[in-house]
Amino acid sequence: MSDSLPIREVVLRDFEGLIAFCDALLSDAKQKFPNRIRSAEAMLRARNLIRRVCGEGSEHYRAVLELARIDQPAAYVPRLQGVLLAAADDFRESRLFEFRHVIEATVLGSIIDQAEALLAAGHHVAAASLTGAVLERALTKLCEVHGIVQPPKAAIASLNADLAKVGAYSTRVQERIAAMAVVRAHADQGRAEAIQRDEVADMARWVRAFAADSLG
Repeated sequence: MSDSLPIREVVLRDFEGLIAFCDALLSDAKQKFPNRIRSAEAMLRARNLIRRVCGEGSEHYRAVLELARIDQPAAYVPRLQGVLLAAADDFRESRLFEFRHVIEATVLGSIIDQAEALLAAGHHVAAASLTGAVLERALTKLCEVHGIVQPPKAAIASLNADLAKVGAYSTRVQERIAAMAVVRAHADQGRAEAIQRDEVADMARWVRAFAADSLG
């Protein structure tokens, strides 16, 4: 993670590159109309980027789908560029709720990487504690998604119960989370004898997938 650009910068770079690509299409004096193949490429790349960043339910994505119905590049490329400019501005100003959760899921995944490194080094208690913290954070963000108001630093048990009440996930998932809350409590209490290494490894895999599915 440290050797690569932060996610925010990568997304902004992608937007800027596509906006410049549209500029090149529109300023190409050798063509009476923007090149059809390159215009189709711009549409496909823009549709993919806006879907990932803004979400399929966003106004930006719906606008792109409407533009995709237009046959003439000269008609849709300028408007596509306008949508990209608006989406980039909303992202830059942190107005996009959907992508904030994508970033959250990615960050939580990187913390799970740290937990797995601890586990590989033989520190299974520390790995369990860190994984439990990630689970708690993922549940807190999922409560935000479902409009559930929680007090600061709410425990996993409380978050889990409230999310189950609104049908955020199945009873089976609720029971799995309750079991992992016990493992996390044992880890925080330093009870190494109550925690198995394989149990922590399984917990880390499960929490990674849960965070990605719930927030990604």
